[in-house]
Amino acid sequence: MKINWNLCTPSKEKSPIRIAIHHKGKIYNKAIGITVPTKQWKVPKKGPQYCTDTKVAEKMRKIDLYLQTHLDDYSTEEHIRKVLSGIAAGRAELPVETPEAPKTFWEFYDEYASRERPAKRQHVSTQNIVAEIMGKGDNWDDLTEDWFRRLIDGFNDRNYSENYKSSMITKLKSCLNEALAKGLHHNTAFLAVKKHFMPSDSVYLTEDEIERLWALKLPNKHDQEVRDLFLIGFYCGARFSDYSHLEQSMIRDGIIHLTSRKTGVESLIPCSPRVVKMLKRNGGRAPRMSQEELNREIKMVCCKAGINQPVTTTIVKGGKQVKTTKPKYMLISSHCCRRSLATTLVLQGVPERQIMLITGHKNERSFATYVKLTKEENAQALKNNPLFKK
Repeated sequence: MKINWNLCTPSKEKSPIRIAIHHKGKIYNKAIGITVPTKQWKVPKKGPQYCTDTKVAEKMRKIDLYLQTHLDDYSTEEHIRKVLSGIAAGRAELPVETPEAPKTFWEFYDEYASRERPAKRQHVSTQNIVAEIMGKGDNWDDLTEDWFRRLIDGFNDRNYSENYKSSMITKLKSCLNEALAKGLHHNTAFLAVKKHFMPSDSVYLTEDEIERLWALKLPNKHDQEVRDLFLIGFYCGARFSDYSHLEQSMIRDGIIHLTSRKTGVESLIPCSPRVVKMLKRNGGRAPRMSQEELNREIKMVCCKAGINQPVTTTIVKGGKQVKTTKPKYMLISSHCCRRSLATTLVLQGVPERQIMLITGHKNERSFATYVKLTKEENAQALKNNPLFKK
């Protein structure tokens, strides 16, 4: 379940505030009886929408707490609508809290990074790196554009790639966005900090290489589980946090019903007979292992399948382009599953929009980063187009 906020009529000078609950593929919208000037409403590119009026923001926060207390992943549609109607009618008993001292930046960041969620490890890692570079003596008003420039200089000194730097900036800004929405600070300097994701040379497995993995004889049971989990990921086209939790019960009438743990959106995926076979030989569910373990072990399994041609990749580290050449199996990770399925279906002529409904991508721009066609593959795919037959 995911709780969002937005405006009913954002194009007008004033608009009612609306709450939107995403639950099991459905969205439940309800105006909460508060109208605000639209200039007080902020819509960041990342993170939740929020109101700059502190009194309104505080009421929104209390409604959030109320919903988290009264709803969960097992709530029915009838119960969700009843709870929302109670809030709109003013019948909900919102929590009354005793005032507490405002949190400092690092007090809030410590709490924010340590929350339980699929990306907790990445948030904690980012926080640790920021603390190592900048120390923990700064507060909200110290986070100026110059502060961010010094932080990025520290990233460059450590030779981090552009994409890794951008990923950390994104996580830090999401923390600051939430704190701003809660009225913990009024420093908006961080909004001017731009992140720059560089196109990566991430690899994918071809259809032939997927077939070689499937046909590979593996006497070691653990290697079989590694291979099966990777191929389940391929046929689902999902994130590791989703396909690693696949169970037989999620398959109905030949369709996999997979709800994203990141977005709460349900994807409906045609179920390959191979997926049914792999689930059956692993006790009715995807093999259990950590993402780190899969990333480490799948390389050796791909090596045994002969996926070892040299591949040259280019990344930007510390502001400089760095080229490296490695055997292909060394570049395979859990994320290649999703990328491989997307690229394979594009090569087979499946419309991108249909593929996006499986992978869960919301726009063509983000989807394009997953499709890794070489110039030769693109030419081969277009060769039989009627236009090139004239």
